[in-house]
Amino acid sequence: MGAEGVYWGMIFVEGSPRPQEQAGATVLAIERFGVKVYETVLGTEDLVGRITQVRKTTDDPLTFEIRFENTGNVQLRPTGRIDIIDQSGEIVRNIRIEEFPLLPGKARILSVSDTTELSLTAGIYRALVTIDYGDDDLAGGTRDFRLR
Repeated sequence: MGAEGVYWGMIFVEGSPRPQEQAGATVLAIERFGVKVYETVLGTEDLVGRITQVRKTTDDPLTFEIRFENTGNVQLRPTGRIDIIDQSGEIVRNIRIEEFPLLPGKARILSVSDTTELSLTAGIYRALVTIDYGDDDLAGGTRDFRLR
């Protein structure tokens, strides 16, 4: 049949119309909700992700914008971190990237801020971004920046 990767759809459940009183008027209300359904063809999973952009957007709080793409064929739930490295090569800050879902063929722009109370001193730094998307390999990206 040639099926591979993940397929998804939505099952909607809808109730019967019910009259409800609102602000002196009677309206018909219909409740509706959806359930996402995923099906993965076992043995065909291709977990592939990549960072295509890292940029510093603000100094205070120190914030980065990271563009991550899912170029595989299954949904990913990546997590990661940003290590801030000073000119001596020492990691002076570690910023966590919370888990996020990403469907195949899609990209997500993440805005990640340093919530540490203590500001970094003026100088030149490197942001090393590492994202674990569930494969043996990790996605990585860097951005050098200056704080004044």
